[in-house]
Amino acid sequence: MFLFKQARRLLAMGWVALRIFAGYWTLRWRRRWLHQTISHERWSKQHGFTAHLLFQTAVRRQGLLIKLGQLIGARPDIFPPEYVAELSLLHDRVPPRPYSQIALLLQRELGRPPEAVFAEFDRVPMAAASLAQVHRARLQAEPGGTGDEVAIKVQYPDIVEIVRADLWGLGIIKRAIQRLLPALNVAEIIDDLRASIPQELDFIHEGQNAEQVARNFAGNSSVVIPRIYWDLTTRRVLVMEFIHGIKITETAELQAAGIDLRQLCTLFLGTYFEQIMVQGFFNADPHPGNLLVLPDGPRIALLDFGLVKRMDPAFRIASARLCRAIISFDAEATRRAYHEMGVYTREDDLASYQLLGMLFLGLPEHIKGQKSLFDPRSWQQSGIDLRGRFHADPITHLPSDLLVMSRAITLMGGVMFTLDMWYDMWTMIMGFCDRVLAEPAALPRPPHLVGEGRGEGAATEAAD
Repeated sequence: MFLFKQARRLLAMGWVALRIFAGYWTLRWRRRWLHQTISHERWSKQHGFTAHLLFQTAVRRQGLLIKLGQLIGARPDIFPPEYVAELSLLHDRVPPRPYSQIALLLQRELGRPPEAVFAEFDRVPMAAASLAQVHRARLQAEPGGTGDEVAIKVQYPDIVEIVRADLWGLGIIKRAIQRLLPALNVAEIIDDLRASIPQELDFIHEGQNAEQVARNFAGNSSVVIPRIYWDLTTRRVLVMEFIHGIKITETAELQAAGIDLRQLCTLFLGTYFEQIMVQGFFNADPHPGNLLVLPDGPRIALLDFGLVKRMDPAFRIASARLCRAIISFDAEATRRAYHEMGVYTREDDLASYQLLGMLFLGLPEHIKGQKSLFDPRSWQQSGIDLRGRFHADPITHLPSDLLVMSRAITLMGGVMFTLDMWYDMWTMIMGFCDRVLAEPAALPRPPHLVGEGRGEGAATEAAD
């Protein structure tokens, strides 16, 4: 029965992919072979149709499809506005499950009816996303006091089976790509996703992550982490302090509250680079639905710690060396840093590592401040042939830590674009690099140790 359900799910998603492919292929075929001019309005209509189809499919099928939609919806600098407008709804406006399902799960997890625990419980969720929905409530008052206002994250009753199906499907996709397209290095990406998603289904693990981040920011009043109510938290129910704030991408509301967007952008970037580069323990899912702004200060509240990454100290130091090398336009140091992080290409061509650096932090004109990182013409005008470069010199090893870090930085860029507040983040990154490389553990590595730890398979491929 399990295999039958998985096959049905894969076939349904395959049919959606075919419809999307056919729509775009038809327009390109008309342009190339019939020499027709495809208007901007016609392309926009196709984008809108595709985005709506993806939204409907994600809502209907749920699971990891919603996470994919959230990623697309958080990148207005990459995807057409029709995609962003439609799929950004998946950040917190997924059609919720009925309260009857939620109440049954709450009673099973807490061992008593919800009304015995909560004096007030808003049956309409304030947010619904890929794995769970969040309700606002108030605890029963203690003698002589008032009950605390809380946010309750409740896992969907059948989400474990849905995610299990998607993870099974990812395994099939991985094996198919390895057989049909061996040059396409996606194994690490899929393996990391399959390893991280089950952690998001354990709310005890999420609560522990939240407390670790809170300890890391202890003494920093600009960063707010909600308190966890452990006596009411289980693997499938998470009860936490309710935070009143403004979603970070609600620019009109932020400005109406008197918030300086440049100051907010500085705070946002600093908070995440502190986590990634200095603390080595970071919330790897900074999409807008997980970020609230408190007008006083301003301060920023981080929500949702299901996907948190702990970086190996040596990798964290190597990443600081990499960032410094990229921003300094030092090609050889960029290659050495990538080697230290475990990144290799088949031919070990210096130009390949330079291009990887540009993909990671931007083109030279971005770093020099000559163009905005979000200028869509930058890459078009650069003349860089990404496909040709990595076809000639494919990546043979790409560690999962770098993929998660890149994903977080990508989502950060999407938030900056929405705020419409360009910021010289490279100067900030260099400051954090200096902090990291001043650590005792960051002593220069002897030349004969640089590249140590390179995978045997990757070394063999490079030598071929």
